[in-house]
Amino acid sequence: MSISQTDRAAAFAPTRGGSKELFDRATAVIPAGVNHALRFHQPFPLYYSRGDGALKYDVDGNSYVDYHLASASLLLGHDPAPVRDALAEAVQSGWAPSVCHDLEVRWAELVAELIPCAELTRFVASGTESTFLAARIVRAHTGRSKIIRLAGHYHGWNDFFMVGLKPPFDQVQSAGVLEDVLAHTITVPSGDREALRSALEGGDVAAVFVEPSGGAWSTVPLSVAEIEAIAEETRAAEALLVFDEMITGFRWAPGGAQERFGVTPDLTTLGKILTGGLPGGAVTGRAEVMERLRPGPGVEDGYVFHFGTFNGHPFPAAAGSATLEIAADGAPQRAAEDHAVALRAAIQEQIAELGIDGFVYGESSTFHIYLRSPDSPAAQPATLEGTSDEELLSIPATIVGALQIELRTRGVDLMSYTGGVTSAAHGEAELARAGEAFGGALRSLRDDRLIATR
Repeated sequence: MSISQTDRAAAFAPTRGGSKELFDRATAVIPAGVNHALRFHQPFPLYYSRGDGALKYDVDGNSYVDYHLASASLLLGHDPAPVRDALAEAVQSGWAPSVCHDLEVRWAELVAELIPCAELTRFVASGTESTFLAARIVRAHTGRSKIIRLAGHYHGWNDFFMVGLKPPFDQVQSAGVLEDVLAHTITVPSGDREALRSALEGGDVAAVFVEPSGGAWSTVPLSVAEIEAIAEETRAAEALLVFDEMITGFRWAPGGAQERFGVTPDLTTLGKILTGGLPGGAVTGRAEVMERLRPGPGVEDGYVFHFGTFNGHPFPAAAGSATLEIAADGAPQRAAEDHAVALRAAIQEQIAELGIDGFVYGESSTFHIYLRSPDSPAAQPATLEGTSDEELLSIPATIVGALQIELRTRGVDLMSYTGGVTSAAHGEAELARAGEAFGGALRSLRDDRLIATR
């Protein structure tokens, strides 16, 4: 740990003793002390007690402007009254998990009303389960074994997506993944139409999986023209197109990125906003494809086996339905996007005033900050168009860690890496507070010469 990092930890820790105590306890009973790898932060993760609108509070009473929002699950912000009331009613009514109930029917109806491709929907218990199930469905429907994924796109932690999600794209990202499983996964560069066409030529590809926002929730953006090209090439090869709308679903528009961009896939995987921030997910899409889940035919006829005790659980069904009913008119999405536009402008102004070699960008209600390392050769100032996918996904860990702790010290929490998402609950007060925090954090990184200047 460098001197500046030590100083950052020293400034961060004194007012967060409760989190430190909980982390010390957690390390004795939980691997690495956390239940999600991205929750592991230096010098220790924060433990939160409650959320309210655009703010959340740690166990020591410190407040944070929340741009994490349960990994982009909270379009309406923390504790919106209609969602709370719907969940309370479900709890007070008693619940019977793993049975059919009226809430799941209304939930599926809302998905069908909003998502363009949604004819039939099957609920699952997590986002990763949704991509796992979608992969099984497309293989059963097409009789083909291979799946194409784009470099830098994230589709959960199931085995056949554990290659290609971050640089170097040809390396497996987890121990315990069988090479035989990965033999059926093809990674092609994001936005490279010729490479995609070549990978599809063998006639053995079941589907192409895409984050329609671009890789890592738009850290590496895709243009509408590129998305249209992916759809054209996929259909020309008679493969299926799967949109992973875990983050874009109901956020980019009420009908997700497919509504906003006018490109309709065969299947879509959903989660996060779908469940109002509770655990769960779904696969939705064309009836002809989704009918593979109908019990009756045998394996030889393409029947897809799928169980799950907590599929369509009443609690996420209640919270999710309440959320989607509010989001259906697009007003929350517009409010969140307005805040993101203003925040991106405020951060970009700070970058320019401080003479930092970097930029801020983002789509819909997201923001991403690219900060160039002093060690990077630079013939000209960094721009989005001039920065490669690998560079966008490879900001040094020292920069990422320093930015995150500087912001948390100042009361702002990011979603991951160097970016975040906004909600309908974020307003002018949060914008002013966040702008000041970003200015101080970026100045600190510049003064410590952790980031390049122009």
